[in-house]
Amino acid sequence: RFLLRSYRESHPFLTKEMCLQVSDMEGFSVARAASMHGVPCSILRVVSDDAQGHRPKKFSSFAREASKKLAHGLLQLLEEPREKSPTSL
Repeated sequence: RFLLRSYRESHPFLTKEMCLQVSDMEGFSVARAASMHGVPCSILRVVSDDAQGHRPKKFSSFAREASKKLAHGLLQLLEEPREKSPTSL
């Protein structure tokens, strides 16, 4: 689910409990097109700065750590069974 700012603000548990902090405007169009055509879609993104322009002091260190987390997230996504079946129990 893509989260608009108004939705995040009206559902504070998303930021407090799930640590969601950004909205992805570019990815929304990709996900919408995929949805319209019945194509499964997952988007993992790395955010290097915020709306106020704050960014890491050492981009190379940030990129290295972000790539590790992104790879870990992708592996979790690929390994997690979508439904319970005899082969995924």
